[in-house]
Amino acid sequence: MDMMKREERLENVARIARANENSQHKIMLKIFADKEKADRIVKEKNEMFENRMAVRKKAEEEKAILMQKVEGMKKRGNFDLDELSAMGINLKP
Repeated sequence: MDMMKREERLENVARIARANENSQHKIMLKIFADKEKADRIVKEKNEMFENRMAVRKKAEEEKAILMQKVEGMKKRGNFDLDELSAMGINLKP
């Protein structure tokens, strides 16, 4: 009788240990999945930032070129409406 209780207790302890290992494994999987998700979000955020900076740089370059052309026209006193419309400035009525 005493041996049966002892065996039952040992089996109980082993069952509880297996259940704890399973719980720990599930928790570790969730932590890993959360870390991967966070890493993916950070990567996407960085890519969006780089894209925004590239678009901004291109717009600034285009603006500088446009301003340079308009300044040249101002100095010459010759505003060619066709050339301005080609640059995206439509002054024609």
